[in-house]
Amino acid sequence: MKIRCFSCNQKLDVSDVPPLTSIACPVCQADMVVPKVFGDLLLEKEIGSGLLSTVYKGMDVALDREVAVKVLKEEHKGVRSDFIKAARAVSSLSNPHVLPIYSCGEVEGSVFLIMQYMPGRSLERRLHEEKELLPVTQTVAWLGATTRALASAREREIPHLDIIPANLLLDLDGNLKVADFGLANLIMPKGPIDSEAFDALLQPPRAWYLAPERVTTGQQGLAMDMHGLGATFYHAICGQPPFPGATLHEIMQRCFAGPPKDPRELRSEIPAPLATLLLRMLTLTPTERPGDYGDVLEVVADLETARRSPRQAPTTRSHRRKKLVVSPRNQPIPVLNPQSALSSLPAPTPPRPPLVTLGLWLWRLVPIILAIILVALILGHATHAAWYTKWIRPHLPVQAQEAPYPSPAPESSAPSASQ
Repeated sequence: MKIRCFSCNQKLDVSDVPPLTSIACPVCQADMVVPKVFGDLLLEKEIGSGLLSTVYKGMDVALDREVAVKVLKEEHKGVRSDFIKAARAVSSLSNPHVLPIYSCGEVEGSVFLIMQYMPGRSLERRLHEEKELLPVTQTVAWLGATTRALASAREREIPHLDIIPANLLLDLDGNLKVADFGLANLIMPKGPIDSEAFDALLQPPRAWYLAPERVTTGQQGLAMDMHGLGATFYHAICGQPPFPGATLHEIMQRCFAGPPKDPRELRSEIPAPLATLLLRMLTLTPTERPGDYGDVLEVVADLETARRSPRQAPTTRSHRRKKLVVSPRNQPIPVLNPQSALSSLPAPTPPRPPLVTLGLWLWRLVPIILAIILVALILGHATHAAWYTKWIRPHLPVQAQEAPYPSPAPESSAPSASQ
């Protein structure tokens, strides 16, 4: 196989170099990676690895665009049919915050998905690499985008069941998209999770965001996703997970010990409605968490409205209901006096007499009448002149023919009887 250097355009023969190996151009010393031929794709480098698959940055040769290729690991080939089925379900979603899946298939026994490539890193890498806390306004916007993606999938009865920062991907403009709906759950047990057996599999940071009922009873669904959403954005906005620990057993102990710290104790500029929402999403009892993504989106909308108009404090649904109360229960409601209301209105203007109204209309018609008379005079004068010249003047004596109208030219030169 031959490739060209992206820096100096030098053609290089890399047939003897193993794929996905870094080399230096012998001409300009630029670092390059030898791609791997994968069907109609070229795999350029590995960009991530999870429980189920390995993700590569690739190039779609036919469309000449960068893509992300998720390849199922060899040890999990038993779930290949469920892997393809989950990908087909997600590909039916048309939400701008869901990572689109372009295609899927199998090459040389390897099952793969082709997805949009997001060059802006994942939220997990942002949390790991950023030295300062993420802006509150940006984090709130990402919370809204993630919630809208989950709500769109819930309408199609597609749970995520693995909401972690590594599955929230960003582009270069900071736009967020959610990936891997239901994929990691393919290799997890359907019932309770034995912490000793899965300690090696569920290591932090993934275990930081796992709902406690998933471990103890195996319960899955909206409440589990709500806990993962709250734990992810608690970490994003506070700079630390709500239930830190080195093992799954230690993390579950912290979950059952009590609620996490109030986010405002870790970061004072966090709005109170947001802190209350995060703590509610992280409650131990699943039924005490928000029962619908609309509750989360309502708080996000209030926070965004308050950011655009800082003088107005954010309100929740309960606050808006209280505003509908007109007066306290023990005080009479004031009644408006109809007579006083009518007396404050201005006096009506009296109608004009009929003759005055008729005179105004006739005065408006005067210019039109004058114009009609003028046109009639002009047309009448022209018509009378033509009629007089053709029918009257030829029968008059010669003296009477000296009229102001011009006579027509004679038709013949024959001499008259008087001559």
